[in-house]
Amino acid sequence: MLSARESFIRLVELASAPEERHALARELCDLLLEWPEGYPAGMRGQIEALLKTVAGELDELTRRSVAERLAACVTTPTSLLNEFFFDASPETKRKILLRNDEPMDPNNEGVCGFPDERLLAEASRAASQVELKNMLAQVFSIPTDICERILADKSGKALAVACKGIRVSRAKFSALAVMAGDGGGDSLDACYRRLAAFDEIPEPAATRVLLFWRAKDAAVPNRHAA
Repeated sequence: MLSARESFIRLVELASAPEERHALARELCDLLLEWPEGYPAGMRGQIEALLKTVAGELDELTRRSVAERLAACVTTPTSLLNEFFFDASPETKRKILLRNDEPMDPNNEGVCGFPDERLLAEASRAASQVELKNMLAQVFSIPTDICERILADKSGKALAVACKGIRVSRAKFSALAVMAGDGGGDSLDACYRRLAAFDEIPEPAATRVLLFWRAKDAAVPNRHAA
């Protein structure tokens, strides 16, 4: 078996080859789920960071597969699980949210703030999906690309997370969820499931995930531009 140092060097070399991304993701996932005896615990953070780095270059099916495997492991950090939230299946999304559902530090309660009611009202009357995306990016204080992924989540869970994270009322969430739908093409059952997502999201979990999305914005200035 390769030493920890040799293994890490080989993985970094794989990371430099775009055609090896899928194989690299599988190997990184294997390593995290079955940590070899004798490998230093401190190396896990480097492996997790490497997986996060290549995650954006994976196709949706590979990301979903990685999400399923990581969510099944109780030792996977929530920060890594959150990286794969959008590509996870509805059941895996539920598992990820449950992992985020921990008591908030009393000193940090309410850190996500509350919605701008005026802007929220304007968003619920947006004339297009682009306008809705841009307005909600301001309401949630997140990048527009993340907001686009929130609106693309047909389950409604991602939108429910963002809304609950800033204490949007259920009624206002419902109005936004209807706006975020496919213009009435959804079945009645699909519409009800999307609206029901709000009640399924624990508030502490919503706050933690929204903070995770905001942290991505903080690292890259001026990302709110359309």
